[in-house]
Amino acid sequence: MRCRVCDTHFLHDDPLCPVCAGLLRWFRGHFAHEPGLDLARINIETRFTEDLGTDSLDYMCWPIEAEEKLGVAIPDREAELLVTVGHFLRWLRMHGASWAGNKEIRLVQKGNCWKPYVWQVVPRTPES
Repeated sequence: MRCRVCDTHFLHDDPLCPVCAGLLRWFRGHFAHEPGLDLARINIETRFTEDLGTDSLDYMCWPIEAEEKLGVAIPDREAELLVTVGHFLRWLRMHGASWAGNKEIRLVQKGNCWKPYVWQVVPRTPES
């Protein structure tokens, strides 16, 4: 198979290679606090504005988070051009980002009105 994000060959019947699937899990973790949002519906075709209702603050947060957690700096001009989750993941992969299969991201309420949640990296549990 070929991964629908990075176009690499791999042996599973999944649409995403293990590295891109891990990055998608990382990205989905950012929406874990949204009530009523089925995280499984966030896929590579999901559009930030139309489907997720994101705003310009989100566009600032994801590149900062990618730099902190994945070691990849996304210039503001390029971040503004990323329209779908697939575009974002493809950009990350092209610049060497990966997310380990044994990690998950969890949102923890912080109580600050500017940044009410913080992300913590935790070991992946079998049910996640």
